[in-house]
Amino acid sequence: MANIEVLLPRQNVLDCANQVIAKDGRKIRLVQLIENSEAVAAARKAVENGVQILVARGYQAMLIKENLGIPVVEISLTVQDIGLLVRKIRAQLHKEHPSVAIVHMENMLPNTEHLEELFNFELRTYFLKNLEEVPEKVDLAIREGADIVVGGLTANQAAMERGFPAVFADTSEDSIRNALDEAENIGKMADMERSSNAQLSTILDTSYNGIIKLNTSMEIVAANRMIEDVLGKTASSIAGMSLEQVFPEIDREGILKILTGEQELFYGSMAAGDQLMIVTGAPIRFEQGIGGAILSFQKIRKTVPENRKNKEPSFRYCAARGNFSMFRRTGAEMGKCLELARSYACSSNPILICGESGTEKELLAAAIHNNSPQKDGSFYMVNCGTLTEEEQEQLFEGVYNERKGEWEKVSLWQQNTGGTIYLRKLEKLSPKSQYMLADVIEHQACWNGAVMIPGRQSSRLLADTSVPSDEILSDGALIPELFYLLTLRLEIPSLRHTKKEIPQLAREYIDSYRKQYSQYIELEAEAYTVLQNYRWEGNLVQLQHFCECLVLSARKRKIRSGFVQELLRTLYPVPGSGEHRGKTEGTEEEMIVRTLNQCKGNKAEAARVLGISSTTLWRRMNKYNISKNYNGAYNKT
Repeated sequence: MANIEVLLPRQNVLDCANQVIAKDGRKIRLVQLIENSEAVAAARKAVENGVQILVARGYQAMLIKENLGIPVVEISLTVQDIGLLVRKIRAQLHKEHPSVAIVHMENMLPNTEHLEELFNFELRTYFLKNLEEVPEKVDLAIREGADIVVGGLTANQAAMERGFPAVFADTSEDSIRNALDEAENIGKMADMERSSNAQLSTILDTSYNGIIKLNTSMEIVAANRMIEDVLGKTASSIAGMSLEQVFPEIDREGILKILTGEQELFYGSMAAGDQLMIVTGAPIRFEQGIGGAILSFQKIRKTVPENRKNKEPSFRYCAARGNFSMFRRTGAEMGKCLELARSYACSSNPILICGESGTEKELLAAAIHNNSPQKDGSFYMVNCGTLTEEEQEQLFEGVYNERKGEWEKVSLWQQNTGGTIYLRKLEKLSPKSQYMLADVIEHQACWNGAVMIPGRQSSRLLADTSVPSDEILSDGALIPELFYLLTLRLEIPSLRHTKKEIPQLAREYIDSYRKQYSQYIELEAEAYTVLQNYRWEGNLVQLQHFCECLVLSARKRKIRSGFVQELLRTLYPVPGSGEHRGKTEGTEEEMIVRTLNQCKGNKAEAARVLGISSTTLWRRMNKYNISKNYNGAYNKT
């Protein structure tokens, strides 16, 4: 049980308190008689001696609260005390309806509503902030027609000096008993909290995962030793800091959702220094709501062998410069995409990123790599649209020099063990290469020439396409065998589907270029409306470069909507897309059929005549459902 001490200003109140303690058999450490001037010093000494809760009255209670950070339970008058006082005053003044002035600290009174009706008297209250106000308040009570003053020793003395009736605000046994009950309840709650904290500390310190407890303000309340090992900081040094200060790359919006009750669980990945971790979280729920959250940080085992870490592969590769904190877009649709991407990053399975040109697909791929178990491996990016069919096949088979009788280059999947292979414009892969890629994914295999070696593939595949996921099969962009293996798909929303983001993004770009070129221009509101209503087929890339052109082209400080509209027409003469698609598709289908017939079904020759690649021809044939008429999906002859 918590140690409780009682400090009181008058002997009669002290005697009353001792009687209550004796009657009830309470375990109270000490009851002391204290002058007002000694209250703070006595309370401080009690704390030094191990007292955890103080019980005090009136002015003394106020002084202790102001100067010490210890729980103080105040002894206040009960409604019954007020009734007894009024009866005593009525007998003393011989007046049936007396006007009573209470000159005291506000903490001494109960709820005064309906007291006058209950006890048939007029109540006047003169609350004190300090004892120096007592003479002034007593004089005011007398001037305003009070019949008697009720207060402590100082108020009674001031009234008697003026020859005015006064009585002490005596404390009854019930008042003291109520205060002691409250103090003991606080003590029990403190004991329970200490026990709970001890249990939590044990759980935290014996867990194999890093554990952090947050409050509703997203501040760290407690952390265990595993987190100390990751950060190189003590738990006490990060207590009170915001979560973002300690973990800048954490998904703040995702954590906020569990703190507000929008989501029941949080799951994602995060890099902290050189360590990659899976982060899970759940809210701390009470009857009255959510009181915080518990986050668990589990280290992800790295997939790159130590003897290969940081070694440059013979293939050319690029650095994955990007993380989730670098995305400018803050809309709900983009938020969902990034939240899903954080979760997918923890998996070793391939991910397909779908998004139009200019939607930061490359940045998303880099962010996923840097938050994945493959983060210490190489990040190899291949633009499939720039490779010939032969070069595409070399990615999987390597290059064998028959004259020398040796492999000049092994396949990318053999070389890039444990890293990430990012295939851009996946729809540009030839059908043959797509089948080979499907084998790599399905069988976790590597190709060694024409021979597939199962169980040798440990690299993680990321890929992107500009074809919407719901059109990939109907458009013939991917073969079904590959498409259905790419079940982890991310759809980056286009700007025209999240128009509310455009004005803010434009402001950021314009502000950046204004500073870069020292052009202090300002766009009127209607100009931002024009930008918001434009289609932006090139998405962020188009918007960014348009804003640069706008800043450099401006010849006035105030940019109006007409100037923005004219610049859009000049730079992009045919805004929007797909206006004449219906006519084109019919003509194109007829041209492909006619050419294939002329070439007797030789697709390589037909592609040459049409001036397109074999891959593009294959896609168009699938699109118009004419592949079945020409002997196979991807044969060259």
